[in-house]
Amino acid sequence: MKVSLSNQPNGAGDFRVLIVANGRLESRQQLEWAMSKTQLWIAVDGGIRHFIHIGKKPHRWIGDMDSFDAHLLPQMWSQEIQKDTFAPEKDLSDTELAIESAIQLGATSFVLMGMLGGRIDHALFNTSLLLSLQNRQLEALILAGSECLLGIGGGGVTHRTFSDLQGATMSLYPTTDLAGIDLCGFKYPLQNATMKPGETLGLSNEVIRETIEVTVRNGLALIAFSNCNPAHLLK
Repeated sequence: MKVSLSNQPNGAGDFRVLIVANGRLESRQQLEWAMSKTQLWIAVDGGIRHFIHIGKKPHRWIGDMDSFDAHLLPQMWSQEIQKDTFAPEKDLSDTELAIESAIQLGATSFVLMGMLGGRIDHALFNTSLLLSLQNRQLEALILAGSECLLGIGGGGVTHRTFSDLQGATMSLYPTTDLAGIDLCGFKYPLQNATMKPGETLGLSNEVIRETIEVTVRNGLALIAFSNCNPAHLLK
């Protein structure tokens, strides 16, 4: 299956990719919605089952193929999907290989699904991939139903503005020492605050205004939204 990127948002070498792993998906409808917002779809190993359930082929299938029975793949798909198979003994996870493959193709924005809800070690390392992408100044979002994760600080964006998230809960999770934290539009605002890994100051802050702002001037963190509409995060 030839990948067409004619609808890239900013021309060749600048597009958004959807990467779907083998974890839990909250709804098939959300997968179809995410596909409508992306130009390249990659299944990671057993994550191809999610595409099979909705009857839509990914452009690429990447992994060591140890978590999916290839006999369950529709016959025509095996001839039309580009398949990249790796040995189980390798230094990178299947998901990281999928990310690196997309970067080589020119992707600059990532929607990651199926990253949570399975093995806890996989969930932790999948979440850490957000930090790697953030440090490389690449936009990335883990999408899991009404919960979303994204990075802030490090080598990437240090200020983020969001709209129309009233009623959602936001947590700011420090992965390094943080300084110069501003939170505006929340029940518990902060100004020029600090946080350290292991502290819970950033847990469960309520969105109370139409527009909110999160700033982290020094350090690297994760932003976790609960009870939010991802359509307001992924335009």
